Amino acid sequence: MNSPLILWLIIVLALASPLACQKSESANRQLSSNQNESRPEANPELNLLRRYGWTAEGAATESMLELPNPVTAYLSTRRYLEASKVIGLDFSGHAGQKLPMRTYKVTNEAVRGYDLRAHLLIAGQDIVGAWLSVVGDEAPGVYPLSARPHQRRQ
Repeated sequence: MNSPLILWLIIVLALASPLACQKSESANRQLSSNQNESRPEANPELNLLRRYGWTAEGAATESMLELPNPVTAYLSTRRYLEASKVIGLDFSGHAGQKLPMRTYKVTNEAVRGYDLRAHLLIAGQDIVGAWLSVVGDEAPGVYPLSARPHQRRQ
């Protein structure tokens, strides 16, 4: 008597369930993707690199940098300070201190294949210095994050 109706209802539910699940999963993936695009990176170090067009490849290595007093006493720290000031950072107030430095291997979308490192100097929770270093014959040296030392000058 009601068995055809129950059978029909079971068939409709069985067919509708996978479609609903697929649609729900697709909507969840799209929502998750949109949230990631609109939400800024939680790591301020990666945000800084991204602001200047750099992408970190892998995790950072950490070391300590002992700053002389005054910071400009050594050529190396003077160059780091100059490069940092170009992008608005200044660690001269930390002279004589030993600060953590995080080093990232970086690339950008335009050119790959060069050995570029971004160095971020940290004081407490703040990034107080940042610069690029290039290893190799093409353009070795220290540069601000805003520079593109790996691109040939015409």
